[in-house]
Amino acid sequence: MYFHGARFSNYEAWLSDPTHIGPSAQVVWPIVGQEILNGDVGGGFRGIQITSGFFQIWRASGITSELQLYCTAIGALVFAVPQLVHWSLQL
Repeated sequence: MYFHGARFSNYEAWLSDPTHIGPSAQVVWPIVGQEILNGDVGGGFRGIQITSGFFQIWRASGITSELQLYCTAIGALVFAVPQLVHWSLQL
């Protein structure tokens, strides 16, 4: 979810004004009229407003930029690879 939040969300805009800009991590592309699902979330952004609490969790854990979200996603992958290798050697 870290990479998805860094690439497709309005996280940094939400951090600048969380009371007037809604969290949105998904934008529906205009394929066969589906863009009607996108709503105004504030700050000039259109997308599907999320209520999962990921933005609040990220802010509470000290993540304050998209770069930090990217680095967290890459770090998770780096730590997952040795675990998967170790697990595959156990079989």
